[in-house]
Amino acid sequence: MNGKYLSVGAGLLALGLGAASAQQAMQDYDTDADSMVSQEEFTAATATMASTSFSQLDQNGDGMVSQEEWIESPVSDMVSFEEYDFDQSGDVSAEEHAQGEFGRFDANEDQMWDEAEFGAYSDDMRARQAQ
Repeated sequence: MNGKYLSVGAGLLALGLGAASAQQAMQDYDTDADSMVSQEEFTAATATMASTSFSQLDQNGDGMVSQEEWIESPVSDMVSFEEYDFDQSGDVSAEEHAQGEFGRFDANEDQMWDEAEFGAYSDDMRARQAQ
């Protein structure tokens, strides 16, 4: 899995803050305290903000993001539509959006984020906020 876009959530608390705050944000995501963040934990932690982000992409409100909607959004400058259209249906669902965002930072593709992968996510969110 590889993709790029934005999904913001509880990790925003870590943006612009030091390493200790980023570590605290990871602990907030890591609800089972195994020092890893699973896709399920990520999805739960970012649900509200991810929904808002997805809704901004889904301009016609049909619950799917078409390639045309994707191209018209700023995200098209960061990632190709195909990287998030996992089922190759021609539309990106909310689930595909979440899967793509999580997978983008899962460098070893083990379906878990370690501290370094979470740090990469936090750094990316910080950079996006600075834009």
